[in-house]
Amino acid sequence: MNFQELETYLVVADTLNLTRAAENLFISQSTVTHRIKSLEDELGYSLFVRHKGRRNVELTVRGEDFRSIARRWISLYKEMETLKTNNSCSLSIASIDSVVTTILSDVLREISKTKYGLNVQVETHHTSTIYNLIRNRQADIGFVSSRANVDDLITEPVFKQKYVLIRPCRTPMGRQCVHPSELDPSMEIFQSWGYDYMKWHDAWWPSSVTPHIKIDSVSALYNFLEDPGFWSIVRLSDLKIIRQQYSVQVYDIIEGPEPWLGYMIRHKYPARRNMASIEIFDQIFRNFLETTTLFEE
Repeated sequence: MNFQELETYLVVADTLNLTRAAENLFISQSTVTHRIKSLEDELGYSLFVRHKGRRNVELTVRGEDFRSIARRWISLYKEMETLKTNNSCSLSIASIDSVVTTILSDVLREISKTKYGLNVQVETHHTSTIYNLIRNRQADIGFVSSRANVDDLITEPVFKQKYVLIRPCRTPMGRQCVHPSELDPSMEIFQSWGYDYMKWHDAWWPSSVTPHIKIDSVSALYNFLEDPGFWSIVRLSDLKIIRQQYSVQVYDIIEGPEPWLGYMIRHKYPARRNMASIEIFDQIFRNFLETTTLFEE
C-alpha cells in the first residue's frame, strides 16, 4: 500500500469514473486500473464493482468504509511531508489584483519569511484565467471575485465586505450617505467587482452610459484621486489603504450592492510535491482570517 495507490483510489471513489480519474491524475486509464487492482490484492477484498464495457464504477460496502481510512493515511502522509519542508519547496499563488494589493499583504509578508523555506510566486490575473491555472495545476492557490462550478476545484468564500462610495476631497466631513439616483455616471471611475455587482450596477446605469474612466485594478484608481468631480465605488479594505495616501469623502450607499464576496480556490487533487507548501499557506491564511480587522467598519 503506497501513496499513489491510495490517492488513485480516492480519486476514483470521488469521480466513480476511470477515465475521469485518469485525466485528473494525468496518468493512463490502465495505470489507474493497475493501482486499484494492486491495492485490492493487498487488502484482500474488492473496493469497486466494475461493469463490463463501461467506465463508470460503484463502491462496494467495504470500498465505502475504506474511504475514511485512506483519507487518514493521506493526512498523515501530508504531515510527514510538511516536516521535510526545505528550500526546494515552492508555492504558486494566482490572484486578482485587488486581493493582492489590499488584502493579502500581511499573509504574503509572513509566508515569505525564510523560516518556512518556501519559494513563493505571486501573479495577478483575471478570475477566468485563475480558474484555468488552478484547474491545470499551474498554480496552487487562487483568489477570485466570483464563484464558478468547475469540476475538481474547491471553491470557498473567504472574504466578505461592504462597498462604499468615495470622492476626492481636501476636507472630508465624516461619513455621509448617497443614493445611486444622485450620481452622474459619466463621472464614475468604474471597476467591475464581479457578476453580482454588475447586476446591481446595470440596474441603475444602463450600459449605454459610458463611465468617464474604466480601470481593471485598485492600484490604477490611485491615478485619479485628485479631481473632486470623480466618484468611485470601492470595498472597505480598499478604503483603508486609500486613506493612508489620499483625502476622500466617504459615503454609505443607500440601496447599494450586496457585500462583495471573494473566494479562495484550490484543486481537489494538488500535485503531491506542493502539498506541504499548500498546508503551510493554509495555516497562515486561516490565522489571518481570525485576527484581521481589515473588513470591519
